[in-house]
Amino acid sequence: MKSGEKGFTLLEVLIVMAILGLLSMAVMPQMLPVLDKIRLQSDARDVAQALRMARQQAISTGQPAAVYIYPYASLYRVQDGKNLNFRKGVQCVDTTFAPAYSGGPPACTFHPGGAPLPRAGTVVLANQRGEKAYIIVNPVVGRVRVSNSPPSGWTD
Repeated sequence: MKSGEKGFTLLEVLIVMAILGLLSMAVMPQMLPVLDKIRLQSDARDVAQALRMARQQAISTGQPAAVYIYPYASLYRVQDGKNLNFRKGVQCVDTTFAPAYSGGPPACTFHPGGAPLPRAGTVVLANQRGEKAYIIVNPVVGRVRVSNSPPSGWTD
């Protein structure tokens, strides 16, 4: 480069890019567990939000509202028929909700008063590392919460 000119040569840019690539390859293995946990927590929050929305819809319309869980398909369906998929590496490993109809998928149905019908329950999500998140629906008022630990009396 001539003196007085400002800028970088192609060689300098390529060297910096190579160094950044090597650094990112060294850091990536430590980031994977964090990313798996973020995906799990994000999906747990999304399912909890879908359950809260169904409860609110039941209260506001005066009609029962449900969220259907399809554990083997890695998805859940909200009241308007929209299917929502779990993120890559996250799956539903258990639920205590009963099927809404004979032979149907497990569902959390809310009464127009906001309580779950016929009973409360839990949805368990897990990631590839075996970490779990529990989406728990309270039996009396239908309150929905997310926890990293199972509800009392839970047996794996």
